[in-house]
Amino acid sequence: MKIIIVFELFVLLCFSAFSQSIVELPYETSFESETNFENEWVIENINSEGDSPSYGFWIYSPDYFGIDESGSVVFISSSTNPADDWLISPGFNLEPGIEYSLNFAYASLFSGYPASLEVYLGNSNSYESMNVLVNDFGAYDNTDFSIYSTSITVETSGTYYIGFHDYSPIGGYGGETIDDFSFIQTPMGINDISVANSIEIYPNPTTNFVYVNQEYLSYKIYSIDGKLIQTGNYEQKISLDNFNDGVFFLILECDNQTFSSYRLFVNK
Repeated sequence: MKIIIVFELFVLLCFSAFSQSIVELPYETSFESETNFENEWVIENINSEGDSPSYGFWIYSPDYFGIDESGSVVFISSSTNPADDWLISPGFNLEPGIEYSLNFAYASLFSGYPASLEVYLGNSNSYESMNVLVNDFGAYDNTDFSIYSTSITVETSGTYYIGFHDYSPIGGYGGETIDDFSFIQTPMGINDISVANSIEIYPNPTTNFVYVNQEYLSYKIYSIDGKLIQTGNYEQKISLDNFNDGVFFLILECDNQTFSSYRLFVNK
């Protein structure tokens, strides 16, 4: 039944794969709106013939394949042809000297049937401009969602795009899914640094709390748009009961000096 739904969605996307927009930061999407996806994202199936499903393709899926069976973007691989297919984000206006944070969740559709994924940065919404490799995940078949987060900086002002490139080989019989995408300006230039390597926070991703394995530290938690939303002192178990799903920044301090900083992922 799900496969039938997938192919119906693919037909719809054939008419909207190349519409796209430039969006303001911070940008977050959990792919719950098909209309927003069609207006903001681009799909390029490079090696297809007439968008034939026999060549594999990216599609929007309204349910089942995302986190908690929610909406997501899915790649369905081909059993007869290698993949060379791109999913490209909306455009982001970026400036040099500012640090940005790219975050998303990803998973394989089927255990034992790996997908191969690369992520690029480019200066147009075409695969031909994707010339900065952000990360090559290689072949993976983990069906549990993993969260990827990295810092992005640019040397010149301009509009930039994130490209997801599936290059799964012939006979993969699997696919992958992308969910909970965000691209934000990192508050105060915070990076995933730790002055003291002995400090650990866990679990991360988390649901309702996070532990810090050190005493006598104060903390601040910022939202992705730089708003201070919670502070505390000397708490090794930090409650996150009132937090919604998303990416946050946890700053640990000692004597009012930043001691360590982390991206914190809340997924309830």
